[in-house]
Amino acid sequence: MAYKLMVQGTTKGSGKSFVVIGLLQAFKELGFKVAPFKTVEISDEAFVTKEGADISKTVATLSFAAKEEPSVYMNPIFLRPATGDLYHVSVNGEPVGNMSMEEFLDYQKEALPKIKEALAELEKDVDVIIMEGDRSPAELDYKENDVSNIGLARLLNIPVLLVGDASLGGVLASLHGTIDLLPYDEKRLIKGILINKYDLDNPISDKAQRQLETRSGKKVLAKIPVSEAEPFAVETEAFLKPEKSIKTKEEHNDKPIDVAIIKLPRMSNYPDFDKLEQNEKFNVRYVRSVEQLKEPELLIIPGTKSTIPDLRWIKAMGFKDAIRKLPKTTRILGICGGFQMLGHEVLDPFFVEGGGTESGLSLLPIRTTLREEKLARPSKMRLVNMPKSFEFLEKVTVSGQEVNGGEMEVISDKVDSRAFGTYLHGFFDEDAVIKAFERGFERLEIEENDFENFREIQFDKCKRALESSLDFNEIEIIIGMKKR
Repeated sequence: MAYKLMVQGTTKGSGKSFVVIGLLQAFKELGFKVAPFKTVEISDEAFVTKEGADISKTVATLSFAAKEEPSVYMNPIFLRPATGDLYHVSVNGEPVGNMSMEEFLDYQKEALPKIKEALAELEKDVDVIIMEGDRSPAELDYKENDVSNIGLARLLNIPVLLVGDASLGGVLASLHGTIDLLPYDEKRLIKGILINKYDLDNPISDKAQRQLETRSGKKVLAKIPVSEAEPFAVETEAFLKPEKSIKTKEEHNDKPIDVAIIKLPRMSNYPDFDKLEQNEKFNVRYVRSVEQLKEPELLIIPGTKSTIPDLRWIKAMGFKDAIRKLPKTTRILGICGGFQMLGHEVLDPFFVEGGGTESGLSLLPIRTTLREEKLARPSKMRLVNMPKSFEFLEKVTVSGQEVNGGEMEVISDKVDSRAFGTYLHGFFDEDAVIKAFERGFERLEIEENDFENFREIQFDKCKRALESSLDFNEIEIIIGMKKR
């Protein structure tokens, strides 16, 4: 039995799809197999599933966010405009005829067994289902026979998150009014409020928020800031037709490449970055806090005189979580001790740095055991089998001083494609390396025809916007995955 959660909104365009995408991505990242579900969708744009059935392109987009093949069971009732005021109605891929909206609203309860059948088929293969409601749950004209919104949640006892759009004004009144119009057996299902498109420059006062929570009996779980991904989540067709939404590489050629170097307390080998700092195509920043990190295009964790103490500092400062939340377009490079930190563990059984074991950033599948003897020698090598984000370095020859104070072992084949490490100091000294980095970062956004990569970037932005304000432990408690 899959865990289920329904996302509903006070108005059309409140950001339900945005929240659904963020939740799908977040649960997927936590290791769960996830799927979207939207009972009813009206659209003249269809996507043909593996079963040969039509579903809406919007729901297909949600399935891409879940990394699942689009299925008819994700969108069991699909309405396509036909002639006049009629709609062509399909249920689980089977046509049932043309209906007016009034006829469909009368018919939809007959389709409830088929809806349950679709949901049962879907949850056979997934751990978590994130459901998107239709319209407002308090739309009184549509509540009779409702099987696509809070009516379905009531029948199946599914917890609900209610989303309000702060950009429209009157969001607190909209949220309170929606909840107030619901009967008790529906009101009890709403487990929390999300205030979307929240303007940090025009905040809601604590007093006003407390009044909303007191009067509605519902807690505000998150105030989600305005995200540049929001327009794409509201109109998810943009995920499939992004040509006008993307800046081409020619528009970015005059912008320096943003490089952030974490300034470790015991950082060593500052000259490693002289060539980068002297090159006007790179903007090199040394950062000592998460607030300074922002979203660099290249993040470097440099060498250090003491790996374990600096690794502890990185985690204490909040960098581990901040690095995990960086966009997929950020490349992450570890040098020497920074390379060791990218792994799962650093062990010190010989008390080189005081002994003990420290968990790493878990971006590379490596474990390092520190040794008293430190290897230091000139080295020259040709880079091969580079991870996806560093493919521009493939077959580039690098040289420098190889410094290695540990024994490294590979413990799995799971690699974060954003990350790469080296023991080579002077890595940037070769002109060929600098040129390769310049070429690799020419596509600071993405090119117009790279739709799949474009979608992934937007999905990632949805997730990060949600993570910035929402405690996922609370969501796991709401769906029954964890106990309070």
